[in-house]
Amino acid sequence: MVDLPDWSHHALTGVSLDAAGLVALTDLAVIERRTALTGSSCFADSLVICPGIHRQSDALRIHQGEYPIAANTFSGYVFRVENQGTVNYLQSVGETGKLVTLKVRRDRSSWSRLRWLIDLSGSALSTLLYMFTMVITMIVLIFMIIFNDWWGMGILLFLIAARASSIYSIRRRCSANWHGASEPGVQGALLVLLSQDRWIRLYGQVDDIKAVTSGQWLRDGDTFDDFLSSVSTVIVYGSAALASNATQIGKIMLAVMFLVNSGLLGMSNNLRHSLYMKDYIISKTGNTRSYVRRTDMAHELIKETGRDDWAVKMGLVLTSTKHDDLDDAVVHV
Repeated sequence: MVDLPDWSHHALTGVSLDAAGLVALTDLAVIERRTALTGSSCFADSLVICPGIHRQSDALRIHQGEYPIAANTFSGYVFRVENQGTVNYLQSVGETGKLVTLKVRRDRSSWSRLRWLIDLSGSALSTLLYMFTMVITMIVLIFMIIFNDWWGMGILLFLIAARASSIYSIRRRCSANWHGASEPGVQGALLVLLSQDRWIRLYGQVDDIKAVTSGQWLRDGDTFDDFLSSVSTVIVYGSAALASNATQIGKIMLAVMFLVNSGLLGMSNNLRHSLYMKDYIISKTGNTRSYVRRTDMAHELIKETGRDDWAVKMGLVLTSTKHDDLDDAVVHV
């Protein structure tokens, strides 16, 4: 161990960092968004320490209350997308006035078996940034030990424990698996109408589409889940209150760790080009098409699918009609 009492206690003389631990209570949504993009949480996430630890259980609200209308353009059925994590991803890839095409498929990679431990499902750069956050946490912990800052080390370990508690609760709640009756081998194409005139076309097996759009993403928490969430929240607030006992250099390291890790995790989230949900992957495919009017998009898709009952139910056309009379039936927007 290195004994540096003067430096560690008097770094940045004249600057007060007694409230540095309060940074942990900042209501950032980077952890919530990470949870939604990965469809769960792995135990390696316990080393991803950044503001908003106590908010991971709020990941169900990441979609901002939107349940967009959707139609299977092959069968004509119209319903709403109930999976909040999927809705959040569609919101992030959607563009106003454009039709974005996505593909859903089952993940059959060898890495899928290790997702309970560590998530490597993102792009290479996204995964690298995500792993950097864990490395930074470990570096800070090692320096706390080197500087004999036992309060700082204890606070960091408490935060890791709080993260682990939230992760265990999230993994328990991912057990919801109702997705309707199975339709093996049937292809589907889903048109989703998001707010702000964002349109998504989702292709894949009907069973795969159902798995990422219907039922529950996270089941409602039971008594034990509520207990875990409460424990995690109390630990985070308690750690913030005790942070003033750390050395000056320890407070600096904690503040820098919170700042850097939140930035890295935010960038990692933004660089993820796919959604991992219940062993399925949703990713972009094909070209994004722009339209001057929504009715132009409806007109094109009706001709492409050979039916317009779904468009009538969604309010894109007034009444069912033959394609020759389509221009008279389309609602011009």
